[in-house]
Amino acid sequence: MSRNGNNTGLLAAAGLLLGGFLLYYLKDGAGSERDAALIPDEVEDSLDRVVDELNRRFGRRWVNRGLAVLEKSLSSILPPPMVALVSIVHQTEQWADGQRQMGRAVNGYQKRRFAVARIAQV
Repeated sequence: MSRNGNNTGLLAAAGLLLGGFLLYYLKDGAGSERDAALIPDEVEDSLDRVVDELNRRFGRRWVNRGLAVLEKSLSSILPPPMVALVSIVHQTEQWADGQRQMGRAVNGYQKRRFAVARIAQV
């Protein structure tokens, strides 16, 4: 009987982790023109092909609406601390990209400082 309880907890944890990665992908890397830094390229390339094909068949506007609905649904299902963490990671990656575009080098320490400052605001 205890084996079923352990499997259920493991399955729930895996579902939360998968949901967190999917939420991060929707926020940061949906489509081939954007890159989600924390998702391995092999996985992201497969997801990007699906999004690009949907864009081709239904149009970018409809796909973006569908992705926004999926993102909102995931945000309401996942625990609020996980949603906040994904949001902070997304903000940090956007900030780092902006710094690089301005010609400034960004290292891991600077990203951590930026993320900690965002956490303090929550």
